[in-house]
Amino acid sequence: MRAAPLLALALAACAAHAPPAPLVEKDLPRRAVHDGRRPVTVTTLYDSAHQTVNLLRVDGPVPLHRHEHSEETIYLLSGKGVLELDGGTRPLGPGDLVVVPRGAPHGFTPLDGPAVVLSIYAPAYRAGDRVPVDR
Repeated sequence: MRAAPLLALALAACAAHAPPAPLVEKDLPRRAVHDGRRPVTVTTLYDSAHQTVNLLRVDGPVPLHRHEHSEETIYLLSGKGVLELDGGTRPLGPGDLVVVPRGAPHGFTPLDGPAVVLSIYAPAYRAGDRVPVDR
């Protein structure tokens, strides 16, 4: 008779840790709109303990910074710009992908108009993760 309460607890624990629903997003470049106030407009598409997926519209320079807890994967969807990473610069265009290791100083400047970027943090981005870097 004691097995029934234990089974109920085990099932409840499994239900509490059910995986999140799949995410399907379409036409991301068109969804990236400028909020009119800041050089970077961020739309969070997905956030869990394991990763954060953001859609960025970059209308101005992103100053040099690093992440204390996460690595960042950057995928340029549209536009072009210059990535500063590892003490050098690299031009980026649509379809380019960059993986920025945790702690690596990096920044981005769009060229000839806005850039639309998919930014993925693993583990998830949390307050205080972004730290400005002096030149």
